[in-house]
Amino acid sequence: MSHRMNTTARCFGTAACRDRRVAALVVLCAAWAGMSGLSGCADKKEAKFEMPEPAATEPVGERIARAHALAQKAEQAAKADKLPEAVSLYQQAIQEYRDFPSAWLNLGAAHMKMGNGILAVESFNAAADIDPDDPRPLYNIGAIYEQKYYYKDAIKYYNLAIERDKSLLPALRRSIFLEMQTNSFTPASKERVMRAILLETDPEYKRVFAQAKLRIDNEVLGNMGSTTPYE
Repeated sequence: MSHRMNTTARCFGTAACRDRRVAALVVLCAAWAGMSGLSGCADKKEAKFEMPEPAATEPVGERIARAHALAQKAEQAAKADKLPEAVSLYQQAIQEYRDFPSAWLNLGAAHMKMGNGILAVESFNAAADIDPDDPRPLYNIGAIYEQKYYYKDAIKYYNLAIERDKSLLPALRRSIFLEMQTNSFTPASKERVMRAILLETDPEYKRVFAQAKLRIDNEVLGNMGSTTPYE
């Protein structure tokens, strides 16, 4: 990390981040911030992708095999920066097998990189529902809301991601940073800050977390109890 702190949220989503480290898939379009809604800079005529019903007459194993083959092609297209092709292939994979969380996750990441915020959120929600242990879809939704300056919603989704993985340092960083910026610390923030202090290795973030702890102790926890001495 450079000497200047990076305060930009990043996206989890490609196969390269299966180790749950943050991947640089966030593309913030200059025009996006001034637009209403979450549709971003993409063509607003793009139709919503409906979750298909599975074909009941075909063996599940065959559908899963085809879905994985399509997802591999989609991954290669995404690596080649052929995002519309990747989106189409991930959608085909999901049509073959709907309960395919990594396909939904990577579909959302492709939409996010293209600036299709609404479609990205829908895809990440589907991934989160299918795999209730994976924090990455929720983190990505938080990143989308943060980029749209919906900080309250961003904090909510970062904290939901932390509930799934209490050691998810990127989410801890973003949640604590935004709570500091919006003066929205709660008593529950203390646990997240203490965990972040133990996990963090970057000196700049360590200083931020130390400041956050001091503020929570003084401004939140300091106002919870009585200051009347025992007699």
